[in-house]
Amino acid sequence: MERSNNNELQLIAKVITLIMLSYIVPVFGIVFSIYILTSSDIIRYATWVKALATISLILQLLVILGMVIGWLAWMFS
Repeated sequence: MERSNNNELQLIAKVITLIMLSYIVPVFGIVFSIYILTSSDIIRYATWVKALATISLILQLLVILGMVIGWLAWMFS
């Protein structure tokens, strides 16, 4: 019983850390979000975990899209 609780606590700590990193780290946040979303088929995460990972993925993609548009505007201006 103790081992099961310890594994669950480690999983929760891992998920929270990955979600925090997916918002903080600009490009690698996409990797963290995709990892959470793809491993959710194997491990049953709560719905808030999937929602936060999806929001993070969308925000990271918007940041990268903004950077590409800005770079293109700078190159062709």
